Amino acid sequence: MAEISTTTSLNPVATDKEHDVCLEQYKAHLSDLGNVGSRYVTVQAFYVSVITALIGILALSESEKLLGTIQTGTLIIVCLFSIALCVVWALTIHFYQRLFRAKFEVLKALENNLA
Repeated sequence: MAEISTTTSLNPVATDKEHDVCLEQYKAHLSDLGNVGSRYVTVQAFYVSVITALIGILALSESEKLLGTIQTGTLIIVCLFSIALCVVWALTIHFYQRLFRAKFEVLKALENNLA
């Protein structure tokens, strides 16, 4: 995977027109950051819902419960799927951390450029 540079700098703004363009870019990046945040929350809710449902299936599969007749092989598959889903969830969190870090670096560079 490509690493994100931690030092981002832009050339200082020279004219009023360039300042206005840079300000509009800043507003667009800020709006996009809000959209990414909304997607992040939606993804987190999805993973929590699926994992909760899988844990519910496992909880109801005790011998005296509603799903007590489920075969052991099926329960093992549910457990393995849950583990795989948790790994994908962790990778998704790592992706969003890198994405947020990159977007904040760009915003910081734009702020320094506008100052």
